[in-house]
Amino acid sequence: QCTRQWQTKIDLPTQSPMVLAKRAFQLFEARYGWYNPIRSVTIQAINLIPQDTPRQIGLFMDVEKQEKLERLEKCIETIRRRFGKDSIRNGVLYQDLQLPPEKVEITMPTGMVG
Repeated sequence: QCTRQWQTKIDLPTQSPMVLAKRAFQLFEARYGWYNPIRSVTIQAINLIPQDTPRQIGLFMDVEKQEKLERLEKCIETIRRRFGKDSIRNGVLYQDLQLPPEKVEITMPTGMVG
């Protein structure tokens, strides 16, 4: 078992799962050597700030694009709350991911269920 940890910062504060996942994947691709198969990846957020905190922006940052993405994601969450979590999904989730159709339950020798 081998655990690796890397850190990065994003340009602007965000609540966007898509922005966080994209940045995490960029970091992972840049740092991981593919010498072992991957079992799981965890993303941890630090230095969090309240949502209503004013943002410090840079001259060349595409703030409009980020705000547009945040509005889109709020709409998606509203639809999911109203019609259910599977009412709107990312297209990649419709691909054959070769995952088992049901949760697999494993009983350990100690009696623990995983």
